Amino acid sequence: MPTGAPRGVDNPATLPESTLMKCGWLLRVVLVLSLAGARASAQGVSPARQAALSFMRGVNFSNYLEGPPGTWPNINYASLDFVLARAEGFDHVRLPVAWHLRAGAATNGYPIASGLFTQVDYMVNNALGHGLGLLLDWHSFDALSTNLTANTNELFAVWAQVAAHYATAPPSVAFELLNEPHGQATTTALNPIYAALIRQIRLTNPTRTIFLQPGDFGGIAELANLQLPTTESNVIVAVHNYDPIYFALQGATWAGPDYATTNIVFPGPPSTPLVAAAGVSSAVKTWISQYNTFPAVINPSSAYAFTGAFHTAANWAAHNNRPVYVGEFGAIDLADPQSRVSYYTAKRQLLDTLGVGWAIWDWKSGFHYETNGHPDPPGMHDALFPPLALQTPAAGVITCTAAAGKTLVIQRALGGAAPVRWQSVATQTLASPNLVFADPQTNALGNAFYRLLWQH
Repeated sequence: MPTGAPRGVDNPATLPESTLMKCGWLLRVVLVLSLAGARASAQGVSPARQAALSFMRGVNFSNYLEGPPGTWPNINYASLDFVLARAEGFDHVRLPVAWHLRAGAATNGYPIASGLFTQVDYMVNNALGHGLGLLLDWHSFDALSTNLTANTNELFAVWAQVAAHYATAPPSVAFELLNEPHGQATTTALNPIYAALIRQIRLTNPTRTIFLQPGDFGGIAELANLQLPTTESNVIVAVHNYDPIYFALQGATWAGPDYATTNIVFPGPPSTPLVAAAGVSSAVKTWISQYNTFPAVINPSSAYAFTGAFHTAANWAAHNNRPVYVGEFGAIDLADPQSRVSYYTAKRQLLDTLGVGWAIWDWKSGFHYETNGHPDPPGMHDALFPPLALQTPAAGVITCTAAAGKTLVIQRALGGAAPVRWQSVATQTLASPNLVFADPQTNALGNAFYRLLWQH
């Protein structure tokens, strides 16, 4: 996200969550069900689709390295941030870095200051040490969007250094080439640049997962203009979406006068009509009028605002056999707490249903997930990490819905008398949001008990 305004049932067979333990870096969601007695596989999929399963539920550690030194003097990150993020359920951190702000002169090859590598290494090592993936994002390189020709050499020179520095990093470290390209950095103009930049990175990182965004600030509509190298199989396409944007950015002074109207709720319509702030454009006045009067199913401040776009992205991914990832969505903390929870719930539910990975903006700044080590508001945790609901569609069969990319261990015990001895019988890393397990020994076991352990 730039420093300016971004563009861009109850079922009788369902068990309640019985145990929730946060043990170090393992989040275990345990559900137990008595039963009368299809393993999902990611084999055969592209490297990008396999890698995408490790970048399904992320958070941006922002307002730190994506601006000039000293921009956010009160924002720092420590090991505890990574511990908490992992314990909450996130599987990766997206780290925005303004490499260009700490790069030297063109005559010297744009050398990156060693101090910046030290800071980034600290973040990378903490993510890896606490079981999180790390997505390195080149953020706020607006000069490239202003003058593409004059700044392309720096793009290549800096990525050559970053790629070489992290050439031996594990696969859970990924590169994102540019954040929200716009202006002269159109999708069409970037297509050949991306292809050449990927070829350069492959010299030092032949198997590294690479994320890239289309133009118009990572706009979903721009996917139609994106052309990826046909020989490249480990690229994930990232897009951003803050819709409904007048809700998500309400009251953000840095976003401009059109965002001055506050007290916008999600979903609309409000119980009392809202008056637009003075000085907003006619487009915003029209939006507020529709927000006040349209029913929830088509209200501009509801899931209606982004459902079509997310389906467009998922359809593009399926048609092109390329994974898509939503690298930024979020709502400012000036919005009322319940509306924020409802907004994050709605976006997460749809993206999980579509099997699309995401990263919220952000961890502890103006769009924060946590405050003082706890989700803020408290409902944020269940909005993004809802309890598993176990169901029994047939004897010996258990199903549940969870995020693609999550690993679930199925354990079985015979009889319910203490001490219960659990035995692991299967492990599934979900390639889709749906787990289905059919016990091949159902008829031979008689009465058996099952539970799921949710691991990262």
